[in-house]
Amino acid sequence: MGNFTKTIKETYEFDGDKIIVHMKRLTRVNANIISPHVELTATRVRQVKNQMGDDFNEEAAMSKALTPAEMSEYLDAAAKVLGDSVTLISGLYIEGEEVKVGSSEFEIVLNSVYFIELIMMMIADLMNNSYMEKEEEKKSEGQPEDTSNQS
Repeated sequence: MGNFTKTIKETYEFDGDKIIVHMKRLTRVNANIISPHVELTATRVRQVKNQMGDDFNEEAAMSKALTPAEMSEYLDAAAKVLGDSVTLISGLYIEGEEVKVGSSEFEIVLNSVYFIELIMMMIADLMNNSYMEKEEEKKSEGQPEDTSNQS
């Protein structure tokens, strides 16, 4: 686990602001909460992409991928997971006040449709950075050579 860090840091451009977010990696519990929603979304976006062909547009695909009820469930799960995972946020302002983790403004971010794009980017990065990369998995599967019997 030489490359493991307990937290990840991501930078986002959103609504004209540069936002820096620090997040704890996913726990098993939170992975179980959000993974089904991310998998459903990815599957549906692929289906929409196949239907749209050359006219594929990711924003349009996202709007068609989930029903309003499914999107609501996704956002509820994302709010729970991000509420548990985000340890620091800077550069995001609501009515001139910088959003801080645990503040009422942070709750607005987690629960307002206005911030859907930001929430989905954060969830994608959290998912991508919480699991061991395939290349790292291959390296960790190999056992060190036994050199104790060398003459």
